[in-house]
This record gives sequence, structure tokens and C-alpha cells, in this order.
Amino acid sequence: MKPRILIVDDKPENRLAVCSILDGMEADLVECHNGMAALERVLEEDFALILLDAHMPEMDGFEMLQLMASVERTRRLPIIFLTAIHKDEQHIHHGYHLGAVDYMLKPFNPTILRGKVAVFLDLYRQRELIRQQAADLERQRHRLQLFHDLTGRLDDELMIFDAADGRLLEANQAALDRLGRQPGNFPSAGHIRDAGVLTAAGDDDWETLIGQLRQDGSRKVERDNRLPGGAERITEANLQLTQLEGRDYLLVVVRDVTRRRLTEQALQTARDEAHAATRAKSRFLAGMSHEIRSPMNAVIGMTSLLLESPLDAEQRQFARMVLESAESLLDILNDILDFSKVEAGKLSLERIPFALQEVFEKAGDTLALQAHKKGLELILDLHPALPNPLLGDPVRLRQVIINLLNNAIKFTPRGDVVVAAAPLADPPHDDGHRFHLHCRVTDTGIGIEPGNLERIFDSFTQADDTTSRQFGGTGLGLAISRELVRLMGGRLWVESQPGAGSTFHITVPFDPAPPVPGTAPARSDPVPWVDRPVLLLEQNPTARRVLSDMLTRLQVRVTAPASLAEATDLLPPPGSLVAAPFDILLVSFPAAPLPDDPLPDFLGRAGQLALCLAVLLPANQRPAALPQWGRFTPRHRLIKPVKPAQLEWLLADQFAPTPVPDRIPAGPPVLRRNLDAKILLVEDDPGNRLVATRFLVNAGCRVTEARDGLEALNRLAREDYDMVLMDVGLPGMDGLEALRRIRGGELPEVPADIPLLVVSAQVMEEEKKRFLQAGADGFLAKPYLRAQLLGKVTEMMDLQAERIRQRLRNHQPVISAPAPARPPGDLPTSGMEIAAGLTDLMAHLSQALEQAAFPVVEELGLAIRQTAHHHQADFLRYHAFRLVVAARSRLPDHCREHLTALQRELQRLASGESPPDRSWSPPS
Repeated sequence: MKPRILIVDDKPENRLAVCSILDGMEADLVECHNGMAALERVLEEDFALILLDAHMPEMDGFEMLQLMASVERTRRLPIIFLTAIHKDEQHIHHGYHLGAVDYMLKPFNPTILRGKVAVFLDLYRQRELIRQQAADLERQRHRLQLFHDLTGRLDDELMIFDAADGRLLEANQAALDRLGRQPGNFPSAGHIRDAGVLTAAGDDDWETLIGQLRQDGSRKVERDNRLPGGAERITEANLQLTQLEGRDYLLVVVRDVTRRRLTEQALQTARDEAHAATRAKSRFLAGMSHEIRSPMNAVIGMTSLLLESPLDAEQRQFARMVLESAESLLDILNDILDFSKVEAGKLSLERIPFALQEVFEKAGDTLALQAHKKGLELILDLHPALPNPLLGDPVRLRQVIINLLNNAIKFTPRGDVVVAAAPLADPPHDDGHRFHLHCRVTDTGIGIEPGNLERIFDSFTQADDTTSRQFGGTGLGLAISRELVRLMGGRLWVESQPGAGSTFHITVPFDPAPPVPGTAPARSDPVPWVDRPVLLLEQNPTARRVLSDMLTRLQVRVTAPASLAEATDLLPPPGSLVAAPFDILLVSFPAAPLPDDPLPDFLGRAGQLALCLAVLLPANQRPAALPQWGRFTPRHRLIKPVKPAQLEWLLADQFAPTPVPDRIPAGPPVLRRNLDAKILLVEDDPGNRLVATRFLVNAGCRVTEARDGLEALNRLAREDYDMVLMDVGLPGMDGLEALRRIRGGELPEVPADIPLLVVSAQVMEEEKKRFLQAGADGFLAKPYLRAQLLGKVTEMMDLQAERIRQRLRNHQPVISAPAPARPPGDLPTSGMEIAAGLTDLMAHLSQALEQAAFPVVEELGLAIRQTAHHHQADFLRYHAFRLVVAARSRLPDHCREHLTALQRELQRLASGESPPDRSWSPPS
């Protein structure tokens, strides 16, 4: 901003003359025509100089000057008198006395005036510069004082060093207290080396340290200090290089982190202890699971075997009670294990394609028998718009549905339980590509008090203390279900009124998935039963509505009367020649019909009309238990809860022009009646050995038992087996070690790829993964049902066949193995005929061995072994087995040795000679 000059004169021509002289002097010129106006300006504005006329009307220059001298703001303002009146020297001195700095008589020399004005302008500029510097110094002093005031309250030490040489320039009170110095007095701690903040190697090299800070910007240095009393003090120094006004400074903040470090150490110790406790808990749960499941496997298995034996009614009732109690105990154990996974945060979900409708149907099938035993109606109400397939975890979703169904059946003494599934009515607008499921499980049970609607989802909690005593249970099912639904990204809640039943709601989002392999495409051809009349007789209103909707969607014309009397009125009178008004009569058969029930008469009339009769049976009622009432002969028997596929199959069977295959799954896949597998069972518990052996032997298997891993390896080295069923928790060499040795190929005579199924009571996910990573081909948890065991055995047999085929594909033989001329059942029985029948196989075997075609040698050896086993030629079977082992191990000398032994044995069989040593027999 330019300095300003005030020109005060009552004559305009004088002001103009002065302005002309001062033009170009880098100053702003302000004019006033009298003393009063000038005085007002100087009291409000800043001026560098006043050029003041001495004689003016109203207020002359002397009066104005006198007034300015009395005001602090204007007292020292430089004033030069400009006057045309020549007066004596006393007059001039009076002006100086009042505060004027100079006196010029008009007319005045322009050069002199410009010179004097220039001097005062320069003085003004210097004065302003000094004033600005003083203000800056004051502000810096204020900031420094504020810095000291603020940092003096800090517990952290703050020090500033000169980055050029490491001198300590400033420190707060905390740093001064530690150094034992007063502010500004740093003789013994004048350098950063003496400040006690550096410990790392190389920090004493000042140039290296500054270079690293220029590159990294900052660094931290931690130091352990021992106080005079022996206590430990841990400090953390933060070094930051900063620049101010072109000069580098090192800012060091030293913080006492002793408490933080001790807290971190305590937290780490607590974390380690928590992890140790979690591992101990997992080991305890795994051990508890093993110790409970192992005897339960024997209890459930032997009870199942006992129920298949001849028993009287009381014995059978007792056996069933034992089996049901064991299964209840198993459910409790499974709930506890799932809850432990929830607590540990280890409950994870799969993400695989699945059919949503199939999940609900399987859940209904699982609990249908339990519901119908209580006389409850279990109804599946599945919306036709349910999409398939979806991505998610079908096993865990089915677990949630089963938990809710179990809960509903348990707390419903009479009435029905309905599972309804449909698309969510109001899905989120920002999630349109996903399918949102809304499932409702509704019962007509005892209901829940309003205050307990959220409490029932707590762990080990039921609606009230009497509930567990009256209905049983652990109170874990709902807690686990809510956690599973939460992991799926959904919500689970309940609506209920005491005495009016309950409705549990589930909403879960699912992503669409590619079509599941094997699913049938949607029907595109016209169906032959369109608009055909069907009479539905169902007493339960909800079931009647659901069945009517199913049949309507199948495009038939449904009539569903509300009572048997209404249905009777729909049939023509007895003896009438009127044709039957319906093609199919679908009757929901009561679980326990009364003796005076009018249903028999109705069915008799329907039978006379030659209607296709179909009955819907509760799961607890066998078709054989249906009473034979007159001409009532049902053509179809469908088990509740009814599925759309069952009804479609019924219509197709009735109206299709050609017979259709049964598309209704009848339950678990039918296992082969005779598995014909030689199995090594490795199990130390006698009860479990007996259960597994009986299950397998009854299915046609040949079982050899071993009690530990070492015995199993010895038997595998001596005999050939189709597969191994091995427990893990064995005495001596456990099953896991035996499994590793088999898969590691440590024993050449044991085939490393033999199918191996781990059968264990250790069911934690970590344990299962450990078994599979060690080389197990499958896992079966104890306790197991017979169908589960035989299903796994079937899988292992299929796996063995596939591995043999894969070996043959990977090693193309020079020659191909011939097929037996006759099936095994037609082979001769005499030794001479056995030897003759194997002549071609032996010739091909010799040729394959000469060409080192070991896969063919192995296949031919297996064929000879099968023939020998069929005719109980033990010596021949034994040598064939040794040949197969040698071929698998690629040992040509051993192969030739056992081939020679085979040839000798065949010669002996052909001659009818007896074995050289009858006391010896190969292992069975």
C-alpha cells in the first residue's frame, strides 16, 4: 500500500500547485480545504506526511496542530508548514513548538519541496517496516509462548534439533525434566546423541541418519530403559524431518509406551490363552464326540439288527425305545457340535448349485413319519415360481427347515404343520438379480408368550422352564438356525400367540446358478390329461387347498368337496347307467379309520363305477395295512406329504398312451443285493466291529477284521482286498498313520490306490479335512445306518472299477486281455476243466509278461483270481494274488516266479493231485 500525503490549504490553486510538484513520487495525495476537515481525516486515517497551510479561515494551521498534539494517534505525525505570510522568527518557533517538523515559505522551490517530502516518505517506509517486524516478532513470541504452554502440559517429550549439526534448539518441560536442565540451558545435552533417544546401529552417524530421514520422511526408535529403582521404562521416539523458512529441523517426540507395551503383552498372553482354550475345547469336543459316537454306533447298529430278528411285541417295543433314545442323544450331540462352531466362528457355508424344491421335499420326507405318528398333517405348499437351480448351501438350508419342522411337530399336540415357500413379496429394489425366498413354517401348537418371542432364539433357552421337561430338547436348534440364516444373508423371526400356534418366517437371498446336470427340461409337449375330471377327497382344509392347487397347475379339472356327504352326492346313484363323472378318485386315507366310518360304502360305490382309485397315505401307515373293503382296490398309493411329481406320474400312468417309468423316488437308492466285495475292516471296538461286519456280510461282502493299523498293513501285504474300511482312533499304530503309509507306497506289495474309507466318530470339519488330505477316498461318520454304510461301500466299489479302467487307459497294453469264453456261473467244477478253461488266459499272461505289459498282467491275474475264488481253488487264488501284487509293483522277476507257481498249480489241478502239504492253506 502506498504512503499517503495530506495537503491542507483553503485555496484550490495552491493545492493544485502542490499536487503538480509531488506528482510521480509513489504516494497518494489527499486534499482538504480547511483545518476542521483535515482534522477529521487524520483522526480516522493514516498519513505519512501533512503539508499544512498556516493561515486558513475558521481553523488555522496552528490551531489544528495544537489539537493534533493533544491526541496520541496524531501527536507524532510529521507536519510541514506551507505559508505565504512572512513573520518573525518567534512565529516560526511557535510552529515548531506545536509539533511541526519543517517550515516553507511561499512561493517555495519545487525541488526543495520534493526533496523534503522524499525524506519523510523514506522515513515513513522505514518506520512501517520496523513496525511490521516488531509485530512479526510479537506474533512469534506469542506463538512460542503458546507452544511452551501447550507442550509443557504434555507427558510426551518434544525436542527440536538443527538438522545441519544435531544441536538441540528447543525442548518442552517434559524433556527438560528428564535431561535435568532449565529452558535454554542445554550444556550436557546439546546434541541428539546426548538426548538418549537413539539406539539403532548407524544412528550415531549423523549424516547417514539425516540421509535416511530425507528418503523415508520419518522413523521410529524404541528403547528399553532401566530406571534407578530397577523398573523398566520403554520409550518410543518418532523422528520427523521438517523444513521451515528454507532450513531443515529434526522434530523428535519421545513417548513413554511402557503401559501400552505391557497391555499389548497382556493382550497377547490372553489371546494365546484364548487360542489354547479354543484348541483345548476343540480337542475336548472332538474327544467327546468320538467317545460318545463310538458306543452309540454300536447301540444304534445292534438295535437295528435286533429289530430285524424275531421278537415279541414287548421286546420290539423296548428295542424301538432304545433306538429312539439313541437317536435323540445323537441329535443333541450334533446340536452341541454345531453350536460350538457358531461360538468359534468356524461355521462356514458351501456355495454350490442346488434345486430349491428338492430341499423342501427332502426335509418333509425326513420328518413325515414323526409328524404322522403324532396324528399331525404335514403339508408342503411350494409356490410354482420357485426357481431352479440356485447357488447356496442346500445341506444347511435343509438343516434349518428340519429344525423348524422338528420344533413345530414337538410343540403341536394336534392339527397340522404347513411348510410354505414362495418368492418374497417385496424384495429389495437394489438387488433385483437375486431370488429372495420367503419360507413360513406354521403350526397349530401351543404358541409362545409375547415376552418370549426373542428369548427362544437364545442358546440353551426355551419358552419357559417347564418346556424342556415336558417336550425335551436342548434349546439350541433355533439359535443355530438363526445363525445359519444370518450367514446366508437372511433373517429368521417368529409370530405367535399363546394357544393359537406359531409361524416362523425365513427370508434368504440366493444367486441364480447354471442348470444342475441331470435336471429334466421343462415340459413343452401337450399333456394328455388336460381338463380331465378328478375328484379329491381330503378332510384337512389346508391340505385340500394345496392339493387342489397342485392338480390345477397340472391342468386337470379338480372337484374338492368339503365333506364325504358332498362327495357322495357327486356320484350317480347305485345301479344307475350314467357314466362316472370322474376319471380319478384321489382319497386321503385316514391313519386310523373308525369301524362305523361311511368311507367304505363310498369307496364301494366308486369301485363299481370303475374309477381309478388312488390313496394318499400317512408315512406311518403301510399299504399292506389298508383294509380290503368290498371292491376297493387302490391302483396308486402315494405317501404324504404329496409332491407335484407324484401327482404328475399318477396322471401320466392313467392317461398316457404308453406306460411311463416310475419317476417318483421311492427313498434312498436301492443297493445291490449282493455287493460281492472283499473288505478289510479295521476297528478296535468289538461292538462296532460286530455291527459293521453283520451289515456287510448280510449284503454279500466278505469281511476280514483287523484291530489296529499294524495288523491292517500285515493283512494287506498278505492278501488282496477290494477296499479298506478304517477307524482312526486305534491303539498302537492309528488309522491315520496306516493311511499315510499305504498312500506313501512304503509297502510295495500293498496297492497304493486301494479304495480307503475312513469310518470315524471324529466328525469335526478339521478332522474330516485331515483324513481326506492324508489320502482317504471317503468319510463316514459314526454312528451310521446300514444304508449309509452300504452306500459308501458301493461308492468305493465304483471308485475301484474306475481306477482300474483309468490305469488301463493310461498304459495302453501291447496286447488286449481276452474275455472269458463262458460266464463264471457256467465254469466247470473239476480241476481238469478249471485248468483247461484257463489255458488261453495263461498263454496271454505269458505273452504280456514277456512284453512287460504290467497293466494287462494285473488284469489277467485278477481274472484268474476271480475264477479261483469262484471254484474255491485256494492255492490258485493265492498265487494269482501274489502275481497281481508283483505286477502292480512293476517287479518282473517276482511276476515270473509267481507265473511259474501258477503253471505248477494248474498242472496239479489238471492231474487231480492233492496239495503237497495239506496242513497249509492260504489266508482266507
